[in-house]
Amino acid sequence: MSLRTEAFIDGQYREALSGHRFLTENPSTGQVLAEVAAGDSADVNLAVTVARRAFEDGRWSSGSFRASR
Repeated sequence: MSLRTEAFIDGQYREALSGHRFLTENPSTGQVLAEVAAGDSADVNLAVTVARRAFEDGRWSSGSFRASR
């Protein structure tokens, strides 16, 4: 199994816009688990923008999206 470490925005895995990453550790052992995309306010703004667009274009307002899954 492959662990994705990018942000998931607009249906795609992507690196943080800044290109920054950070290490995440197991709190009980301190062992590094992964190095993941370090999203910041620019990434949040992008995610909110595309989520708003998806909401406003109607794909979330009906059961059609859920029914297609």
